[in-house]
Amino acid sequence: MTIILDLISARSDFFSIVLVPSIISLIIAILIFVVLTVLMTRPLTEISRVMNSVGDGDYSVRVDKKFTNYDDQNFTVSDDVQKMARNVNSMIERLENQEADRNIFISSVAHDIRTPLTSINGFVTAMLDGTIPYENQEKYLKLIKQEINRIRSLIVSMTEASSLSKMDPELMESFNFQEVVFDIKDNLEPQLTEKSITLDIELDKNSNHMVYGQSQELCRVVMNIITNAIKFTPNGGNILVTTNA
Repeated sequence: MTIILDLISARSDFFSIVLVPSIISLIIAILIFVVLTVLMTRPLTEISRVMNSVGDGDYSVRVDKKFTNYDDQNFTVSDDVQKMARNVNSMIERLENQEADRNIFISSVAHDIRTPLTSINGFVTAMLDGTIPYENQEKYLKLIKQEINRIRSLIVSMTEASSLSKMDPELMESFNFQEVVFDIKDNLEPQLTEKSITLDIELDKNSNHMVYGQSQELCRVVMNIITNAIKFTPNGGNILVTTNA
């Protein structure tokens, strides 16, 4: 009987002294492991969430600053993970800026296309209603062809908007700036005639007017300047284009 009581007492002591504390320690260890795992994977989960949003076209999202800034108390985020989070934010910022530049560029090209279309419409209308006599139509058909080529060039530029920040050496060339300005004047004849505006061109006589660059881009700039001048000049007014070396 005494032996049985001793066994029962020993088993009770085993449960209370060894087994129960071991089970409690195991549960605490598992809880600590789970908590640490969640804390350590939070920045990766945040980065994944942000990247998914960027993939859906949202460039306004950023990885939370608590995962990118060094904090002595935030021991669960390693230096490598913080660096990764900062790199992700920098990449998204560059993508956002590129997207904004691309949208501005495409909007600008779409605006520029309207000017040659207006000229083409004016030339065709004048030929159809007899304002431009038959013997002069060849000249205006050539101008229409120039405008169509300019539209084609603008469309090509729009499709290559991804290379907006890069200058293609193959597009650089020497050309006569004077010829560009007078071509623009001829192409804008319908708009000038519509408002009875006189466009005078006085280029520096001491210059040979040869420049080096992208002729189409320079043409766009000068065309926009003169087009805006026509827009804000009253009927019967005068526009003067001059250059100085």
